[in-house]
Amino acid sequence: MPEAKRTTYPRARLAMAGTGLLMGFLPVAFPGWATTIAESYTARRSPTVNSERTSDALGRACGSGLNIQTAFQDDCELPVPSGERVEEMLTPYGAASLLAMQQIQAGRAVASARLVGARLASGMPAFRPGELIASHLLYGQHAGGAASGDLAGSGLSAFVNIEYRDTSRSRDEYIPGFNQDGWTLTLGADTRVTESFVFGGMANISRTKIDLKKDLGEIDVDGWGLAVYGTYFIENGAFLEGVAGFVRNDYDLSRRFSYSTEQVHVNQTAKASADGDLFYVSLGGGYTFARESLSFTPQLSLNYARQSVDSYRESMSNPSAPGGSLALAVGSQNNESLTSRVGFVIANAVSAGIGVVVPQLSFDWVHEFSADARNIPVLWVNDRSGQVWHLSSSPPDRNYYDIGVGLSAQFAHGRSGFIAFNRLLGYDKLEDYAVTAGFRMEF
Repeated sequence: MPEAKRTTYPRARLAMAGTGLLMGFLPVAFPGWATTIAESYTARRSPTVNSERTSDALGRACGSGLNIQTAFQDDCELPVPSGERVEEMLTPYGAASLLAMQQIQAGRAVASARLVGARLASGMPAFRPGELIASHLLYGQHAGGAASGDLAGSGLSAFVNIEYRDTSRSRDEYIPGFNQDGWTLTLGADTRVTESFVFGGMANISRTKIDLKKDLGEIDVDGWGLAVYGTYFIENGAFLEGVAGFVRNDYDLSRRFSYSTEQVHVNQTAKASADGDLFYVSLGGGYTFARESLSFTPQLSLNYARQSVDSYRESMSNPSAPGGSLALAVGSQNNESLTSRVGFVIANAVSAGIGVVVPQLSFDWVHEFSADARNIPVLWVNDRSGQVWHLSSSPPDRNYYDIGVGLSAQFAHGRSGFIAFNRLLGYDKLEDYAVTAGFRMEF
């Protein structure tokens, strides 16, 4: 159906009289619709806290009397079919969902850095804290002679890792939920500075797609990052480690606003772009208890992350068509997170004809100390009254678990590889999976 031209509805001329005066007249004058956009918000309870706030703000803007004879006021009076959840389409859920996504990304950034950094620092393929130590001890015990020298070599090493993530967030009182999937490719190198200290760096690129549920919009994220890491080995199986990194994200957001009545066809897509940064640092350590080929490593770490997203302003796909004046301006958002990870790793080294194979199991309890829900300022770009309201992000879960299983293998001539699967457990309204594979070569 071709898009309808703008029509000035009778309600627009009487905005100063209040949004409820024509509730009885309009369904008769315009059969097939229940009310106007401005009035539809007061007709029933909104699905979320954020859509309720959006409805209140639009009602105040449309009834302010400052937008008379403007395209914005005309859009206030667009007919709305009975039962249509227009308030959900007008709420910038993408902005509120970004922080929920960032909180998971912050934890993943630390975990990925530990995965590709200190875990592999000596050329031993591993994916959780302590496995590096366990492998080092076990290779020496079981590889034997020249093979051991090949397996546990020193000097400069380079590695490549790729991670795939799949996340699903259910509806809560703030957002409708989203599905997210993406990948991260990491390249890095490290060197043994001394017999006890390994230092390295890495760079990564990533791409993530987030689809808001109920077909309300989507977010495409392209990112790149840099990090440095180090591991210090102490006698008798203890170790200390640290990693610090930076991630730059580019966000492309879209919000769909589309419905039809006998009088009007609304088909708009609000688009915007924003930049965001993530800085993270992690300090931790552990101790490996080894008996023959089996090792057990208790471990702990403290992890800090600071995330930010710049403000952005939407542009409508067809500004002159119905709904074209309902673009939003969204303020910047910032968040800090401080988590602890306490857990263990069990690994078992098995000698094979091709080298040493190490199946591994890890379990971490993650506790969030500081992150909380955040408020994000929002306003209508074309509203002369300047109504400002605030979206709220979903608060993070304070306690959840990260369980992982994996298999690593060390071959002759300094080559190694691994594959690992991780899943978050006990995180309210969220399912998160990650599969990571990597390869390392010594020079």
